[in-house]
Amino acid sequence: MQQLGRISAEADSRQLANLLLAAFQGGMLLAQVARDIAPLKDALHAAIDHLQAFTTSPDAGVLKARGG
Repeated sequence: MQQLGRISAEADSRQLANLLLAAFQGGMLLAQVARDIAPLKDALHAAIDHLQAFTTSPDAGVLKARGG
């Protein structure tokens, strides 16, 4: 997404990728233990909200179409 100009060049893409992966894996684990999808949704929403802080393009609004 950095190469497309949708995320700031100052953003650490490796760190953001790790964040998204950790949010998914942690959210999945909590969702399985709780037998409820809410922890996964909450973790991914928080990670995406953080990622949006680095967006530079109006086209990056695609991230907002994640639903609630």
